[in-house]
Amino acid sequence: PSDAFTVTLDDLTFNGMTGGVVNLSSGGLNVVANFDESIKWTLTIEAIDGSASKAYSGEGKDVSVWWYGNSRKAPVFKPGACKLTFKVQCRDAISKEFTVQGASNFTNSKRNWSNVFCSAVKALTVGSERNLHLSRLF
Repeated sequence: PSDAFTVTLDDLTFNGMTGGVVNLSSGGLNVVANFDESIKWTLTIEAIDGSASKAYSGEGKDVSVWWYGNSRKAPVFKPGACKLTFKVQCRDAISKEFTVQGASNFTNSKRNWSNVFCSAVKALTVGSERNLHLSRLF
């Protein structure tokens, strides 16, 4: 980023967080930001007790991350205190603590997981006859 670039918590919008609480039973958290210049960023969500963490990264003027309580490895996040950290390359990180309530069943996910599965199956079936065929999966 340019020398004049700054980032604060006020630059981020936390959709799905009310009063410092994210209720995973009723949906996830969508962190959104729009900047005047392209940046490299990372967003990390960590359980304060160290039991779970999830990191996202990207590059561009726009940030939109959806989080539903998933962790980088099992187990998923459980109710309790968490910290979200947003870091722009070559700038100090900014953090926000919040509380997770409820448990996600991922039914409110904005991702169409059936398309992800179908794309993966299609990738397996395209090409030679030696590849796995869809009809053998069912």
